[in-house]
Amino acid sequence: MKLGIMQPYFFPYIGYWQLLNYVDKFVVFDDVNFKKRSWMTRNRIILDGNEKYINLQIQNASQNKLICETAVLFDLKERQKLLNTLNLAYRGSPYRAEVMEMLTPLILNDEENLADFLYLLIDGVKNYLGIKTELCRSSEIRGKEHGASEQGIIELCEQLGATEYINPIGGTELYCKDNFDGKGVTLRFLRTNFDKMRQDGLPYVSDYSIIDLMMNLSKEQLADQLVYFELL
Repeated sequence: MKLGIMQPYFFPYIGYWQLLNYVDKFVVFDDVNFKKRSWMTRNRIILDGNEKYINLQIQNASQNKLICETAVLFDLKERQKLLNTLNLAYRGSPYRAEVMEMLTPLILNDEENLADFLYLLIDGVKNYLGIKTELCRSSEIRGKEHGASEQGIIELCEQLGATEYINPIGGTELYCKDNFDGKGVTLRFLRTNFDKMRQDGLPYVSDYSIIDLMMNLSKEQLADQLVYFELL
């Protein structure tokens, strides 16, 4: 069984969805510490040819709390402002209408728990992309905090019966293959490939929010991009 484990992010980049699509089971790693100014609460889109950050507001943000203990601030005015920004940024994009129809209830969701909010977001985009992978949450599997250490990841692999653990390429500095091999788990790393051009002639930036791609590519084109990676 191929397993992926990632913290929940706010409309993450294409590589996140490539990983989610490739594995058999994907664990939303929500019982580790919240990080301020991380991809959990912000991401980047393109607005008038320039990089623009979009953000999710948090109540009493603290890195001493777990993600599943962190509260989201619901401000209807700010959420509507975000929707307006997306409408403006992608006003000429071919798939704006259907993507906004999908995004609007996710963004206006008044769930107060950050882990719950991001889980619903991930599940909603996953369904839009046609990904069938099973989702689960580490807070529901482990029962208590075990941290984000390599040993904690290996324990999750053992608990879920994983034979392969797939991690984004950035994890090469975090994990040792020998330690996974010793537990009967093959460790592999996913590296995103992406070379498509935007309709306006500008290059896509593969680590921008998935929103940027959904606005400009059909579901069929997105499906092609989900398998455009290599495993190391």
